[in-house]
Amino acid sequence: MITCARETELWEAIARGRWPETAPAELRAHVESCGTCREFAEVAGAVHADGIDARCAATPPTSAIAWWRAQMRARHEAAHAADRPITIAHALAVAAGSGLMVALMSIVVPWLRPFVIRLVQSGENITSLPTLGLAQQWGPILAAALLMMAVLGPVALYLALADD
Repeated sequence: MITCARETELWEAIARGRWPETAPAELRAHVESCGTCREFAEVAGAVHADGIDARCAATPPTSAIAWWRAQMRARHEAAHAADRPITIAHALAVAAGSGLMVALMSIVVPWLRPFVIRLVQSGENITSLPTLGLAQQWGPILAAALLMMAVLGPVALYLALADD
């Protein structure tokens, strides 16, 4: 990398906004004769001008707006923190409801089994095919309905209690 001894002086002139109008004549003459300083002046001048434009275009918010945003953020965080125990209570309620549904199914299914068996046997003894067909048709439907209640019940409860 080729550097020039006057590069630092050129950079100071650019950074202070004295380039090229109010820069010393000897520095301007040197930049015209030195290729390294000429390229440096073009690039550094453009970067410096862009920085000035960016600072002029920037419009930071007023202190009142910054304060208002901070207050809104604090309120939002406080509300979110207050919702956490409620969310935990809802999750526990869904878990308890699911456990209760499973417990009820474990009680109901054995109770229904003898009824279904008697219904099927009575249909075979009487040779009443509609009764046998009814037991064969409604038994799986009843089991499917209980299974759907066990699976979809907690999902429906979650969706009903969810905020989002």
